[in-house]
Amino acid sequence: MYIHLGEETSSGITLPPALFVPRPTVPASRVTNALGLPYRNICRIVVRNYDNDQISVGTGVLISPYHVLTCGHVIYPPESPRTRAIEVFPGQNGPDENVSLFRSNGWVISASRRTNDCRTAGEDYGLIRLATPTRQGFMPLRPFNPAILTSIFVQVAGYRGDREEKARHMYESRGQVDGAVDIQRCVNGIPKGSVIRPIPPTARTIVHQLDTTKAQSGAPLWIDNGTSQTLIGLHIGLGNQDGKLAVLLNAALQTQIQDWIRNTLAPINS
Repeated sequence: MYIHLGEETSSGITLPPALFVPRPTVPASRVTNALGLPYRNICRIVVRNYDNDQISVGTGVLISPYHVLTCGHVIYPPESPRTRAIEVFPGQNGPDENVSLFRSNGWVISASRRTNDCRTAGEDYGLIRLATPTRQGFMPLRPFNPAILTSIFVQVAGYRGDREEKARHMYESRGQVDGAVDIQRCVNGIPKGSVIRPIPPTARTIVHQLDTTKAQSGAPLWIDNGTSQTLIGLHIGLGNQDGKLAVLLNAALQTQIQDWIRNTLAPINS
């Protein structure tokens, strides 16, 4: 069996002179209570391939009882893209037998993403439909103002592939978003561009400093006001010293996802 723990992308993002006070990154630590919110809505995703019993591990987040939001390259791993089955483990934080398994009966990714074109990084998102609904709640998509993200702490949680085999435990981190990314070109597959502040509402890709690693592709980024959480992005992959990339869940992207939920991947059992 071959195990792939998510894709790690690189970035060559050029940061302008600091226009704000940098916020220190809180190193990743184990989530102690994955039954609490929002952690019970964060999912370990296992993708099984048609070839050679290969599997790939990634992260996603429940946004409805039937739907898990994640990266497109989690659904179709670049090194083994012939996906035959997807298994979802919401709130996993230990061995597989200690958590509920949900099987998928459908999935979709953005039609605008190109695997070999880093300029489409902002299109690296997809949706998984579960065959049966979960009962533990979900993190609904909500509107937010992207311009505020560079002035507050952002959180992330997912499954780290550098700490254990098959990435079965959940880790979290806090840190800052540097700004929107204007990817102008690709050099050997590495995106090159500059960071824009404040983040415009039409931005598709952002750069962040959260402590993440492989298998956390598709991990949700959110802001917490003390009583509720708002999803703001999906971690794409590990970058270089300049930062890491994430898909911004802007208004246009949320509209696309809601259309998938209502139409393309409407629950079969509803």
